[in-house]
Amino acid sequence: MGKKKTIFILIIITVAVLVITLTIFISRGTTSNTTLIRNIGSISFTDLLLDSISSIYRMFLALAVSFIVAIIVGITAARKPLASRIIIPIVDILQSVPILGFFPAAIAFFITLFSGSPIGVELAALFLIFTSMVWNMIFAVYQSVLSIPPELMETSNACRANPLLRFRRLYLPASIPKLIYNSILSWASGWYFLTAAEIISLGSNTFTLPGLGSLLSKSVASGQYVQAFIAIVVLILIIMLTDFFFWRPLESYSNRFRYDYSTSISSPQHDSNINITRLLRRVTFHSVQLRIINPRPLIHIRSNLLIRILGKLVSAFELRIFPSLHHWFDNKRNLRLFVFMTLSVLTMSAILVIVLEGGLIYRSLSALSNMYFSLYKDPRSTKIVSQIPLALLLSYIRLTSAYLITLAWTIPVAIKIAHSPNFERIMPLFQTFAAIPATAFFPFMAILIPYIPGGLEFPSILLILTGMQWYILFNLIGGIRSISGDIEETARAFRADKGQYTRRVLFPAIYPSFITGSITGWGGGWNSLIVAEFLVFGNKTYSVLGLGSLLDKAAYSLGNTVLLFLIVGVMVAVIVTVNRLVWRPLFRKVVRKYSMSS
Repeated sequence: MGKKKTIFILIIITVAVLVITLTIFISRGTTSNTTLIRNIGSISFTDLLLDSISSIYRMFLALAVSFIVAIIVGITAARKPLASRIIIPIVDILQSVPILGFFPAAIAFFITLFSGSPIGVELAALFLIFTSMVWNMIFAVYQSVLSIPPELMETSNACRANPLLRFRRLYLPASIPKLIYNSILSWASGWYFLTAAEIISLGSNTFTLPGLGSLLSKSVASGQYVQAFIAIVVLILIIMLTDFFFWRPLESYSNRFRYDYSTSISSPQHDSNINITRLLRRVTFHSVQLRIINPRPLIHIRSNLLIRILGKLVSAFELRIFPSLHHWFDNKRNLRLFVFMTLSVLTMSAILVIVLEGGLIYRSLSALSNMYFSLYKDPRSTKIVSQIPLALLLSYIRLTSAYLITLAWTIPVAIKIAHSPNFERIMPLFQTFAAIPATAFFPFMAILIPYIPGGLEFPSILLILTGMQWYILFNLIGGIRSISGDIEETARAFRADKGQYTRRVLFPAIYPSFITGSITGWGGGWNSLIVAEFLVFGNKTYSVLGLGSLLDKAAYSLGNTVLLFLIVGVMVAVIVTVNRLVWRPLFRKVVRKYSMSS
C-alpha cells in the first residue's frame, strides 16, 4: 500500500513539475525559436494559476448548490406521488436540453439583470455549470428513496416520525451511496461543459470569463497546440488531486450506508414509556449499518480517520441543536407555519422580481414575438427550419450507434468490477477521462477526419460517446455497490458460480441503475451533439447535418433566440415522447420488480 501511494504521489509531482516548467518557459519566452512562441501564444504561470482557481471555485459552488437541490427535489418527488408526476417529467426534459438551450435564459436573466456586470456573467456561468450537474443527482436521490425497504417506511410511520427525523435518519442515509457516486459523474460532466459555461455566446454577444475552460477553448480554436496541451495537463492534475483528497473520502463514507439486516434489535424492556425518536434511530441504524466494504486504496485509512473526527463534531452538534428542532417540528401547527412561511417568501420573491423587472420581461417577450415573425423572412433561418426533420433522424441514428457501442463495453467492465474488486483500482482513470472536455479531443478528430470515409460521421459518434458512456458505466457500478451484503452471503452459501451469480444476483440488482443510467446517458448524448456535429479547429470548420449543428448555427452564427428555442423544442418533444413511452414504464417495472423494496 505504501509503494502504490508513493508511485501515485510521484506521478502528481511529475505532472506538476512539467506544468510549472512549461509555463515558466513560455512566460519568459527564453527560446530563440520565434515561430514556436507565435504558435503557443503567451501564457504566464500566474494567469494559469488564476484560471485554475476560477474554474475550481465555480465547480465547487455549482456542486454545493446541486447537492442541496438534488436532495430536496429528489426526496420530494419520491415521497409525493403528485410531485413526482410534475417534477420527474420536467427533470426528464431539462436534463436532455443542451447547454446552449440555457444560454438565452442565462443572458436574459443574470447578465441583463445585472446590466452585463462581471457579477451577472459569473452567476450565468455558475447557472450553466449547475444545469450540467444537477439532473443526474436528482435521479440518483429519486431512485434511492424509492428503493427504501418497506419495513423501514412502516417503522417510521408506526413511530410517527416527523419530517426532519425521517429526512436525517431514513431518506438521507438511503440516498448517500448513489448520490455520492452519481455526483462524481456530475462533477466530470461539469468539467466536460466548462468550456461552454465560461464562454457564453449568442450571435454577436460574447461574454468570456477567466478559467481553464475558456483557456482550452480559445487555444484549440486558434490552433495554439502547446497552450492547449498545458491546459489539458493542468485540468487532469486538478481532477486527480480532487479525486484523491475529496472524492475518495466521500466514497469511503458512502460505503458505510448499506442495507444489511441484523437478526436482533435491542430495545428497552419493561418500560411502557418508550421514546419514539430513540426507537426509530435504533431501528434505522441497525437496518442501515455503518461499515466499509471494499474501500478505495491509498487514502481510505486517513479518510476513515477524517470521517470519525467529522462524525464526532456532528454528533456534538446534534446533541445541542437537533433535539430542539425535532421538538419544534413534532408540533403539526409549527410544521404548517413553516410551510406557509416558506411558500410566502418564495411567492413574494417571484412577485418582487416581476414588479421590478416587468418592463424588461415585457420587452423580452415582445422581442421574441418579433423574432418569431421574422423567422421565415431570413433565408438562412428558413433553410435551417426546413432541415430540422432530416437532422433529427440523423442525430437519432448517431445517438443509437453510440448507445450500442457504450453497452458493448460498459456492461462487461461492470461485471468484471463485480467479480474482481481489485479491478476497481482503475476507477480514477475512468473519472479522469470522463472529466476531459470534448474540445480536448478536437485536435485528434481533425487529424482523423481527412482519412475516414464520410468525414465527420464516425468521429461525431466517438464524441457522442464521451458524453454518454460514463453515465451508464458509473450507474452500473453504483448499482453493483448497492447489492446487499446479505444477498452476497446467501449466494456464497449456495455456492453460486460466476454465471449463476451474474444471472440471478448481479443483473437483477443493477436493472434499476441500468435504466437510470440509460435515461441520463441519452440526456448526456443529446447534450454532446452540440460539440459532436459542429467542430471548429483553427481556421477550419467541420460539421454534419444534425440537431447539434443546427443549434450551433442558430446560437453562434445567427444569434436567433426563437430559432434556438424551436430546435430545442423539437428535441425536447422527441426526448419526452421516448421517455414516456419507453424509459418511464421500464423504470417503474424494474423498480417494482427488482428493487430492494420488493
